[in-house]
Amino acid sequence: MIDISGAKSKVSIIAVPTFPQGFTIEEFATDSDPVVIDDIEVNNTEVGVNGDVVCYKRATLLNVELSVIPTTESDRNLTILLNSNRLAKNKVATNDDITMIITYADGRIVTFSGGVIISGTVANTISSDSKIRTKTYRFTFSNVI
Repeated sequence: MIDISGAKSKVSIIAVPTFPQGFTIEEFATDSDPVVIDDIEVNNTEVGVNGDVVCYKRATLLNVELSVIPTTESDRNLTILLNSNRLAKNKVATNDDITMIITYADGRIVTFSGGVIISGTVANTISSDSKIRTKTYRFTFSNVI
């Protein structure tokens, strides 16, 4: 039998200079996909005026999205990372170089590097059912191993 369970997976983030020692995320949300890695296109194709099909490679960004349980240590660390990289008047934004290591339940490891945090929520949002809404953080990377 093939086990495709995602339970017991974890994500480690190293962000220099904000979190040079890194931190581990295990408190994933249940009402949103915990780890989402976007599909990428590695080739573009076109048709010339005479019907010739041409193909060319292009560099693509690797987008990863993490959804965590609000108010957990993982959420607090991700909020710190997001806020430290946020630019505002009279505020210096860090330029963290982020590495994300995903360790799956079956022991497989995928490492994303050359990354930045691109979006997230800086404070808790209360949903209409009176609970704090799941928080999602988005990252972009240049490399994956």
